[in-house]
Amino acid sequence: RALHPTIIDASKSVDPVTGKKFFAYGEMTVVLGETVVTLVVAQAMALASGGMQEWRAIWNPKPMQVFSFIGFVYALGDFLEMASMGSLGGAAYQVLLQSKLLITALMMWAIKGTRQTSLQWNILLLVMLSMCVYMIGGTDSGSGGGGIPLMGVFNVLLKVTVSCFCAVLSDK
Repeated sequence: RALHPTIIDASKSVDPVTGKKFFAYGEMTVVLGETVVTLVVAQAMALASGGMQEWRAIWNPKPMQVFSFIGFVYALGDFLEMASMGSLGGAAYQVLLQSKLLITALMMWAIKGTRQTSLQWNILLLVMLSMCVYMIGGTDSGSGGGGIPLMGVFNVLLKVTVSCFCAVLSDK
C-alpha cells in the first residue's frame, strides 16, 4: 500500500517553464483502467474457483447492489487519490494518509458503536499531531509553490474518509 503513491508521484512530468509537477495523462484514465482490470480478474477468479455456477452467482441482484455501491465509493476514493497526488508529493500524501487511523476509529464509534480505550485515543491523537507537525514543518510537497496545497490536503482527507466509510460498511 505504501509503494503505489511513490509510483504515482514518479509518473508525473515536470513543466519546464514553472518547474511544477503534473500528470501528463487524465486522472480518470488510471481509475478506469484499474476498474476494467479488476472486473476482468474478478470474473476470471470466479470462473476458475467455481466454474459457471460461481460466475452466475456474482450477478445475483441483491449482493450486486450492495457491492456496486461500495465499489462506486471506492472508485470515487481512487479519483480523489489521483486528484490529491496531482498537487501533493508522495511523501506528503503518505503522511496525510495516516489520518485513516483516526477517521476509522471515529466512524467505527459512530456507525458500529465500537469504542477505543483512552490509551488508543491518545496514540491516535499523537499520530495526528505528528502528521500535522510534519506537514507544517516546511517539507517539499512537490507543488513547487513552497506552501501546503490546501486542495490537495482536502482531497486526501476526503479520500481517506471515503475509503474508511467503505471499510466500516464492509466490516462484518
